[in-house]
Amino acid sequence: MAGVEVRFEDVWKSYEAVIALRGVTLTAPGGRITVLLGQSGCGKTTLLKIAAGLLEPDRGRVYFNGVDYTRVPAERRDVGMVFQDLALFPHMSVFENVAFGLRVRGVRGLELERRVREVLDLVGLDRSFYNRRVTELSGGQQQRVALARALVIEPKVLLLDEPLAHLDYKVKQRLLEEVRRIQRSLRITTIYVTHDQLEAMAVGDVIAVMRDGYVVQVGTPREVYENPRDLYVASFFGDANILDSRFAGLNSDGLVALRFEDVILNPNGDVDVVYEGVVEDIIFQGAFVSLEVNVINRSLKLLVPRREFARQGVSLGSRVRVGWKLSEVRGFNSGTT
Repeated sequence: MAGVEVRFEDVWKSYEAVIALRGVTLTAPGGRITVLLGQSGCGKTTLLKIAAGLLEPDRGRVYFNGVDYTRVPAERRDVGMVFQDLALFPHMSVFENVAFGLRVRGVRGLELERRVREVLDLVGLDRSFYNRRVTELSGGQQQRVALARALVIEPKVLLLDEPLAHLDYKVKQRLLEEVRRIQRSLRITTIYVTHDQLEAMAVGDVIAVMRDGYVVQVGTPREVYENPRDLYVASFFGDANILDSRFAGLNSDGLVALRFEDVILNPNGDVDVVYEGVVEDIIFQGAFVSLEVNVINRSLKLLVPRREFARQGVSLGSRVRVGWKLSEVRGFNSGTT
């Protein structure tokens, strides 16, 4: 299945006095997963619904492979969508939920059965699930049904609106792997909405960070993480200490960002800036241990690998040294927040 490029061009949308989108221009590459990442109310779901044809923009255009789809109704867009609440039919079986979109399109008989069976196999639901009602399934299984229903119509574009928001961590991780596996096998253009930065990093080929109706940065997960455009992106996409630039070691005024993992505990050299401080908090996080160190009445956070933490023998109240390389400090143009 060839990937369809989706392009939003200067898209605006308001709900009465609330401006949801402010001149959004963004390209979702064909055959890739583009993640719309942002806090609640940033406009990401509104943009997704405009791609689906469920909303029309006040201004601006939407293109599928260069063809203007702005006024094309939803039923003519060949788009599959998974809603946050899934919108499954509780009175129908798994098979009938998945078959619903095909029946609406006039598909019947052996062709319908073949396509439903193939897509249920693709999402990992065997024949033992076919006749179950969706109310008898776990949350993860219901997500698979919703994904199968979106895929069975063989859409040009797959749209996912926070599909894993209500699942526990382990189920979410498994389904994220499934989404990537399925997307790669079909090469279907996918736009995925989430507020979860870890989810965005796990699933996205391209990440578009949104804030207050604007797209503030676009790039691969690594590009956005390592080179955030401003303090907002640095602190929202990943964790960072926001520091006075002179305290951080720069000969300039303003604020800078320093990732937690770039602060070194008791460095033996190969750093440019070193301070002494007192450990005020320790949080065990599995592979890493999070430390909070008071340095000249400033709270500095760092992540230490578990084995390194054990080797250092640090405890609450310990006096330690912390340091970093200037190359790890991220400065921004004045006025970016």
